Amino acid sequence: MDQEKKLKIQSALEKIGLTEKEALVYITLTEIGEAPPSVVAKNAKLKRPTTYIILDQLVEKGIVG
Repeated sequence: MDQEKKLKIQSALEKIGLTEKEALVYITLTEIGEAPPSVVAKNAKLKRPTTYIILDQLVEKGIVG
């Protein structure tokens, strides 16, 4: 997915209530599919502990399972 398209999707996700990092992790998951948090963190260019927190938040919101 090109950067411009990612930014548009991220903006839309933020408009519906996701934080910037939640949107980034969600987009990353849609690109790579199911993966360990360490892989998600690397692909999203976030720290692993931060990614764990964000994944928990997305689960609580019912966005990922």
